Amino acid sequence: MKSKIIRSFPVLLILSGFLVISCSSGSIIDYPELYKQQVWDWEDRLIEDPNDFEALKQLGMYYSQIKEYETARLHIDKALNMQPDDPVLILYKGINLEFFNKQDEALEYYKKYTEVPEDSPFREVIEGRFLWAKRQQGYSDVKLMIQQEDQLSTAEVSPNTMAVFPLIYQGINPDYVPLSRGFSEMVSIDLAKIKGLTILERIRIQAVLDELKFAQTGYVDESTAPRTGRILRAGKIVSGDYDITDDGKFKINLGSWDTQTTERKSWVNKSGSLDEFFILQKEVVFAFLEKNGIDLTQQERESIAQIPTQNLESFLAFSKGLLLEDAGKFDEASIQYQRASQIDPQFQIAANKFNTSGVMSKSSGSKEDIVDVLKTNYAAVKNEAINIIENRIQGMVNNIFSSFIQGIDFRSLTEDESFLNLFIDVLPFPPLPPTGQ
Repeated sequence: MKSKIIRSFPVLLILSGFLVISCSSGSIIDYPELYKQQVWDWEDRLIEDPNDFEALKQLGMYYSQIKEYETARLHIDKALNMQPDDPVLILYKGINLEFFNKQDEALEYYKKYTEVPEDSPFREVIEGRFLWAKRQQGYSDVKLMIQQEDQLSTAEVSPNTMAVFPLIYQGINPDYVPLSRGFSEMVSIDLAKIKGLTILERIRIQAVLDELKFAQTGYVDESTAPRTGRILRAGKIVSGDYDITDDGKFKINLGSWDTQTTERKSWVNKSGSLDEFFILQKEVVFAFLEKNGIDLTQQERESIAQIPTQNLESFLAFSKGLLLEDAGKFDEASIQYQRASQIDPQFQIAANKFNTSGVMSKSSGSKEDIVDVLKTNYAAVKNEAINIIENRIQGMVNNIFSSFIQGIDFRSLTEDESFLNLFIDVLPFPPLPPTGQ
């Protein structure tokens, strides 16, 4: 009898420790002794049924979050074979492929975000990772092209592929610098509406600017166009400059270079008041197309003529967003895009950029970063598991103390005395104080 009571003290201490943990915040992954039981339960379920989808899925998530990627792959692949459209598995498969340096395959999985229901919390995460992976692929491709530059030939360049570079601001007012990005983006959007033309993505242009250190120079001219064209495999490089004077006059020049002959194919210029900014942008595009001998259908002409916004303040915020996005500052870019769409709610392009920059900010960073984000926000072993353990512990405590419910006493006086004597034996009285000798 005495030994049983002595052993009960450590048990109660352990139980009290578990109760403290169960009341704390955070993922159960922070408490190994607790989450092991949940993992063992999943493993036991697989022993009973190797095709237990939920166990496979949860273990795939769990092993990804503790960085055991090969084990994670086995569980994810088997679960994907059973439910290939599961959003969680699509995301984790993409991440798993990244850890095995299969970037192209990962991108193909992330591209499936369009098939994920819009109300799924994982749709934005997958879309953001797709945009991020696509951005990284653009930089990787450009770096590879630069490394293999000696082997590149202008014969591989497509004459119908255009690369639109940011325009050069010739003025001194820093407020107008971001228009460099905004104007070139509008030109790219307009040119992309023409059948038969391929307009390179802005991220590839930015990668070339960063890798070739063009950011502080004139971007491209007749001397740099051939090299830039080979790297981007673009037949034409489009660029130009603009100026805005103190008295509100706006002037813009836009030209193109043939990357095979270094010949300047076209050069157009327009000028007017700043109030006519958006009209002048369209006039420049139409004049540019005419100079390059590009015929338009009536539908293409009408589509290009549409002006997305006529609010310069909104367009400036949008342009700042592009500048920040190109610098990889997605949160700050998102703020500017949101501001642009708030100033002009009809500026749909800005609203779209606000959405994409927002989802990209949720999933940007290294593959290790995204795993940590998932571990924090979508832990495989969740707080619900802690609650289960808490409930079980509470049940154990209730059972232990059920015999001490007030009003029910099954012990005789002799038993009570024996019970008290046990505590006296276990915890002896302290020694008497020293006598002073």
